[in-house]
Amino acid sequence: MFDKEFTDFYGQDYIIKIVPISLERIYNAGLIKLNRDTDNAVVKLNNEIENKKNQILNQVQPLPPEDISSKMKTLEDYKTMKLVIFTIAGLFGGIFLGAAYFGMKYLFSGKITSSEYLKNLYGLKNIAVLHESSFSKEIPDEKVRLENAVEILSAGKKKVVLVSTLEGKDISNATEIISTALSRSGVAYDFVKDCKLKEITDSDAVIIVEKLDVSVLDAARVEIENLLAYKVSVDGIVYA
Repeated sequence: MFDKEFTDFYGQDYIIKIVPISLERIYNAGLIKLNRDTDNAVVKLNNEIENKKNQILNQVQPLPPEDISSKMKTLEDYKTMKLVIFTIAGLFGGIFLGAAYFGMKYLFSGKITSSEYLKNLYGLKNIAVLHESSFSKEIPDEKVRLENAVEILSAGKKKVVLVSTLEGKDISNATEIISTALSRSGVAYDFVKDCKLKEITDSDAVIIVEKLDVSVLDAARVEIENLLAYKVSVDGIVYA
């Protein structure tokens, strides 16, 4: 019908011929095999990958759950140990610094800290040292030694003056022993703080009484130098 309509419209100038066309697929056996082999290889490779993944997962064991309490205990032990170490270090450090502080304060206090200093400086005799320091106990043997020494030194004398830069109450432990020994020997005595010319020139001898860690060194030196300048007979030094 289409052919008739076409012919009627255009006339005989155009001739329509119907050519049969055959549509069919051309199959290449080689390409089909290659495609199939490739698909099989991909499937095989995927299977091998899955198998390897499963093997790895089976070999890797899960980690045991962490024992948090054990770690906390270890941490607490560590903190305790550090606290003990720092406490001990602080304690010894504090003791050292404290000792250094008081040591420096003691050395530079300006007090008489050694019974040998004035003895060596002025060539005076140490009659007795009742205390080796202000914080030490009285030495009993030195009390006996002081008493005996005073009796010997006062022999043939009428008056002995006790001289000190300190108040009598600060050195009473020594002055009481000396005064008792002098009285027993029948020798008059007097106590003078900061020696004065009149008192000492009326005496036959002078005994200097000071106290370690209490008497001021410069004051004691002035006292001794005045006595030596007055040409007074100094029997020696007693450290109360």
